[in-house]
Amino acid sequence: MSNKSKAAAFAGEGYEIHVTGRNVLVTEAMKTYAVEKVGKIERFSDRIIDVVVTMDIQKVDHCVDLKMKVGNFHVKSHARTEDMYASIDQAVKKIERQLVRYKGRMQDHHARPLESVDMEVNVLRAPSDMELDEINDAIEDETIQTREREFGIHEVVTQTSLPL
Repeated sequence: MSNKSKAAAFAGEGYEIHVTGRNVLVTEAMKTYAVEKVGKIERFSDRIIDVVVTMDIQKVDHCVDLKMKVGNFHVKSHARTEDMYASIDQAVKKIERQLVRYKGRMQDHHARPLESVDMEVNVLRAPSDMELDEINDAIEDETIQTREREFGIHEVVTQTSLPL
């Protein structure tokens, strides 16, 4: 079975959302709220395979652990507040940020198409053969004069006589 046919067969299936509670009885309202919030994450990725939401109460803190498998990528988030619904909101926001970051990283590796850009270009006339000869002669004359100055015979500036 090819990868495309596997993907097409899997695309029709939904993913499972498991909501469990530790030290807390998960009510139907809490479960529906969690499923509703996690369902909004679908807009960030269509490759969600599995979601596990674990709710916990520790003294006065309400904790929510959210674990997702998106393709080959595992995403985890943890939120702790004094309200279970607020904890669910925070955990979902963290997951959303992570998915946006992951999606951005994956898209940055793909080659981007080149964009067409309008530019103003100056088109110059090619010099004629006579103009090229004149320019080359001027360059040669300047080169000869420079070499004569550097390597030519030195001038006598002063003469002095010294006793022997």
